[in-house]
Amino acid sequence: MFRLALALGCTVGELEQRLTAAELSEWLAYDSLEPIGGMRTDFGFAMLASMYANAHRRSSDPPAKVTDFMPFLNQPKEQTPTDMMAVLKFAGGS
Repeated sequence: MFRLALALGCTVGELEQRLTAAELSEWLAYDSLEPIGGMRTDFGFAMLASMYANAHRRSSDPPAKVTDFMPFLNQPKEQTPTDMMAVLKFAGGS
């Protein structure tokens, strides 16, 4: 939600006011295909890091994966748009 607000040039509160849950679902689907913001850059650098690590690893070591260089992706549960809206409403006190 914060990355989308940043990309659209508004605050999360402003985004909440003008975005429906259905639109948020579509943005999440779009983000999974074309990452919004720095995630695309992070993925590119992680890919380069994994290629470098694999080029210099011992044959006895397991190959590195791109996700090995993106530890922030290891999140226990993906939030749904409804979950995100509930958190925002709770944080806003409404």
